[in-house]
Amino acid sequence: MQADGPGIIASVVTATRNRAHLLPRLCTAIENQTVAPSIELIVVDDASTDDTSSALAEIQGSSRIRVSAMRLARRSGPAAARNLGWRAARGEYVLFTDDDCEPRPEWAENLLDALAESDVVQGTTIPARDQLMNNGPFSRTLEVVEPSGFFQTCNMGYRRKLLEVADGFDEAFQHPAGEDTDLALRCLDLGARFVFKGTAVVEHDVRPSSLRSAIRDSWRWQGVVGAVAKHPELRVRHGSRLFWKPSHRVVLLALGGIGLALLVRRDKATAVGATLVLPYMRYRLRIAPVHPSWTGRVKYLGHAFVVDTVELAALARGSIRYRTLFL
Repeated sequence: MQADGPGIIASVVTATRNRAHLLPRLCTAIENQTVAPSIELIVVDDASTDDTSSALAEIQGSSRIRVSAMRLARRSGPAAARNLGWRAARGEYVLFTDDDCEPRPEWAENLLDALAESDVVQGTTIPARDQLMNNGPFSRTLEVVEPSGFFQTCNMGYRRKLLEVADGFDEAFQHPAGEDTDLALRCLDLGARFVFKGTAVVEHDVRPSSLRSAIRDSWRWQGVVGAVAKHPELRVRHGSRLFWKPSHRVVLLALGGIGLALLVRRDKATAVGATLVLPYMRYRLRIAPVHPSWTGRVKYLGHAFVVDTVELAALARGSIRYRTLFL
């Protein structure tokens, strides 16, 4: 492989916002890559309001590898941040990971080996082994152990020339959802060769269970509708062409039942409304519970209903924005 620039073969690009405390760990993980002398790290700050700038300045002054720090003047989303990063990259290959991930030492080497024979590569993402105690009903992490068709950017590699032809991420995606799927699908439509490299592993943080965080994060899923609007074939990857998750179908039914009972206020309407709530209760208590024990399932049933409702509302808002009905 030929280096594009003095010794740089690949550029690792990460978008960050208000996670200054995670950046030293990321830099250390990239420094410890087996091919570290041949890679650079580019971190793009999406208008953070914490001390990200200071953290990056300190990292630049002490890192054993080339670290470039860039900053967007106003919050624009990860798509815009990553575009700024890869366009400044010197490497022939661009590797993406996130600030809440820790790539294992062989990660970059394995992605580059795959890119020698392909144009787009995805690696394995697993929950961080030292954070599994954080698992709870509303924890957030990510696990990708085989191709799923969503191409999450926490562990992806591209040929830079392909990114140029595809014109990078669509910056209309302002939330961290959908923009990565859209980019990869557009590249595949251009004839790009894709491979999944299971030995290229990153460990993803396990965020402690928090109802408030789960509700706040749910709004990001508007981007899923944007991806479906641009790539209608994504619908067939779900159990229903209309609903993203089975929980959304039954929570919509339950909301209709509750509304019927509250608005009509008649015994028959109340009975029908209660019947419409039963599929949701069955789903969250038996089919897809948020807690392994029955006590926990009952305890968190109301919380799960709130999260599922907010997710549904986010997709409804996305359906309006992108003029595509997908819930």
